[in-house]
Amino acid sequence: MGRSISDHCPLIMRNSIVEWGPKPFKFFNGWIMHPDSKEFCRTKWENYRVIGWKSYSLKEKLKMLKKDLKVWSREMFGSLQHKMESQREAIERLDRFDEVFGLEEEEVIERNKVGVELKRNMIWN
Repeated sequence: MGRSISDHCPLIMRNSIVEWGPKPFKFFNGWIMHPDSKEFCRTKWENYRVIGWKSYSLKEKLKMLKKDLKVWSREMFGSLQHKMESQREAIERLDRFDEVFGLEEEEVIERNKVGVELKRNMIWN
């Protein structure tokens, strides 16, 4: 339509899925809950020295922080995914044993303890 008839302009939209590749940064919510996380990130960030445009500097600092956070996370939390998988397997094993034979009091305590640890790890994750 011409402008003399309508004040609307046609709009062409495309619907396509864009594959951006792997996520550039994986973040675990539990990191912010850790008492040392803010100071760790601040100290690391301030010590990075990158020369170049601001956007380039930001990208490079994020890349360095990602690497350092990965090491810090492993040191602070261990391999959380592996721990959680082991905990799930332990609970499943105890549940299967309980269905057939029933659990002794100490096994019930152990099962509850592992369940609490798993929930805590899920929060950190």
